Amino acid sequence: MATKKELPKPNPTHRSLKPDGSDENKGSYFRRIEDIKKGLKEIDASSLPPGGRFLFLYYGCEKLGKGIVGIKEEWEAEAAYDRGLELADLKSATKAMKLPVKDGELDTLFLSSSKASARHWRNEIVHNFGPSNVKNVIAHSTVLNQRMHEFLEKSTPAVLNYLKANYAHLLP
Repeated sequence: MATKKELPKPNPTHRSLKPDGSDENKGSYFRRIEDIKKGLKEIDASSLPPGGRFLFLYYGCEKLGKGIVGIKEEWEAEAAYDRGLELADLKSATKAMKLPVKDGELDTLFLSSSKASARHWRNEIVHNFGPSNVKNVIAHSTVLNQRMHEFLEKSTPAVLNYLKANYAHLLP
């Protein structure tokens, strides 16, 4: 039986909370979150077929979600990104940080038990890859790709602004 990892310890003065996306601050939340958009641009996600776009958008949303939880908990970024993403933790963090996202939007992305969620179809592709699940992802991707894109577009600037407003004192 797998044991649950111990929660990381808060470290509110760790350099990974600095609102600085420079090369000198690689590994910070700010840099990692800025890199989501850069990565999607680099792969030209908007030009990919729906199934490919779905996977890249999902991984971007998951990366942002892990960052949101880690920032709220004031964990070192490396520890936050080493953990799985728990939907309840993400919902709590988005409320605490006053981010512009509703629980229902998060359910659409990350509720594993819902066959309408992006996480469900990502799990199906990863754990049971085959033509039927690829067809299902493509069928659901019209709605889910739009929802994931909206989550990234609304939440990314809000999270970066949260870091600037709450951790500017960590800058030199």
